[in-house]
Amino acid sequence: MIKIQKSQDLILKEVKALFQDRMVGYCNRLAECYEDSANSGSALGVEGIAKVDFGHVLLPVLLDAVDEMRRNALYSSLTAKAQAGFELSLLQRLSAISTYSLFFEFSLVQAARRMFFSAATLEEAGTALYFEFVNKMYNGQFCEFLEKYSELNRCFVKIRDNWISSTEELLTRLTQDNQLIGNDLFDGCPLGELVNVTPSLSETRHKGRTVVFLEFSSGHSLFYKPRDCSSDVNYANLVDWFSARGAAGLRAVRTLNRSGYGWTLQAKKAACKSLDDVRRFYQNSGSLLCFLYVLRGTDNHFENVIASGDMPVLIDTETLMYPDADELMPGFDLPPEFDRNSVYSTMLIPPKPEVGTDAPVKRAPDASALGCAGLDSFELPLVLPVLALANTDSMYLDKKPGNELLLKQYSPQMNSQVIYNGKIQNFREFKEQILHGFSSMYMLLLKHKHELLASGSPLQAFKRQYVRAMFRPTRSYTCLLQLASRSEYMRDSDKRRRYLEDTLTAMVGDFADCLKPLINLEMDSLVDNVDVPYFTLPSAKSSPESWTRLKTSCFEGMLARIESISCEGLQKHLGEIAESCA
Repeated sequence: MIKIQKSQDLILKEVKALFQDRMVGYCNRLAECYEDSANSGSALGVEGIAKVDFGHVLLPVLLDAVDEMRRNALYSSLTAKAQAGFELSLLQRLSAISTYSLFFEFSLVQAARRMFFSAATLEEAGTALYFEFVNKMYNGQFCEFLEKYSELNRCFVKIRDNWISSTEELLTRLTQDNQLIGNDLFDGCPLGELVNVTPSLSETRHKGRTVVFLEFSSGHSLFYKPRDCSSDVNYANLVDWFSARGAAGLRAVRTLNRSGYGWTLQAKKAACKSLDDVRRFYQNSGSLLCFLYVLRGTDNHFENVIASGDMPVLIDTETLMYPDADELMPGFDLPPEFDRNSVYSTMLIPPKPEVGTDAPVKRAPDASALGCAGLDSFELPLVLPVLALANTDSMYLDKKPGNELLLKQYSPQMNSQVIYNGKIQNFREFKEQILHGFSSMYMLLLKHKHELLASGSPLQAFKRQYVRAMFRPTRSYTCLLQLASRSEYMRDSDKRRRYLEDTLTAMVGDFADCLKPLINLEMDSLVDNVDVPYFTLPSAKSSPESWTRLKTSCFEGMLARIESISCEGLQKHLGEIAESCA
């Protein structure tokens, strides 16, 4: 309550100091007011605040965090553009958790206006009523709003505190590692000044931490990953090992692993310059498909593979050595892409469509790296309302499912699309190239199998890394957090907690009792830190938790896969690829 009261006091002190002399004619002089507030507080400025749903209303909460953040010398020394990048990510998180509650309150204002005036007065996208709402919030109603929505207030404080600590942590790590990054990733060239940041490039985890893209005055750029990056380093070393033995179709990004976090170079998406480039891309994709199958990799979807000219580049290696799905979630009826003995399990290619007696079985949208044609193919199973005509008098919640929601809420990156001559290339037209690349890599693996399994091979380093365990799709957690931000749950923390726990329990059905420890951990992340849950398994031993007690460790499972490769197996997998490409 101390931190909550501090936020309320700052709202009254800071906001009234900025605006109390400008209440007359407020709407007409809005730009001037917000220019002043930006100079005094956030580096975002007028345009940045206006782009966020209810960004004007949330400005006091942002200023509260920025006021404390500016006491940090590292943050204060950043360029205004870099500060704006950090602050935009905070404002967007505050907006995501509060939009439904703020809109509910604003809808009451809309309803009252319609009672006394023609509905036509709200048809045009004006802003007078919206800024009247903002004005009233600044005159003390925001404190009443936070008191009414006590759970939202708690989430605000948690998001704010997590943003401050994670930003300070990133800047401290960057300062400490600056020279090391230059030497290891940029051949000794200094990074220069940090000039721009793009946070929130992954779901928030571990108390608000996300992947962040950093750009420097030297022209260099890289990603900051707030997790152990030994899997990225080990994968890159293994790629180098195979490249020295004739594998031309593999590429990995350079990574500097530190203690619990890492820095990695950017794999830039690039279109193919010729049809020959397209053919080489799909041949190299066949090699990568084989490589990932043997390493028991999964989750290689359209965001985790970059189409960089004629090379597919894997940028997320957390799910190499993935265990059998039926060991993680025993008894569940899982689709073919979860069969670890099939190349479908990599998610690099789509699974063969299942056909029922009368019609094809309805499946989840194709998110595979090679098969995903675009956002037009996506449909979400849940209908989540999206704010339309945001920050205008006539804003409303659009409840239509489909692409608009996906674009607005999730902004997925179609990284793996192969573009040539301005057109997306369909992988099914390059089946022969994929088959050839897979066969070549498979035979290379057979040739060096015993060398690869020997004690001195680069595979031994994989023993010391962790494997990400995905008990539920990440987007399920994201949708659930959005559903739990509805106004009725933001007024009552117990009601919100019950809703989350009941939904998580219902999603696993009859297995709820045995998965109770997992659900408790999920609740810790979703409720206590407003985060997406994140789980890992030690690769070289079975996990001690009852719901992930594996018969075979992740590392042993990968070695067994490599040991099992044979000419007979090659024909089986070529058949699967041909079915997928049909």
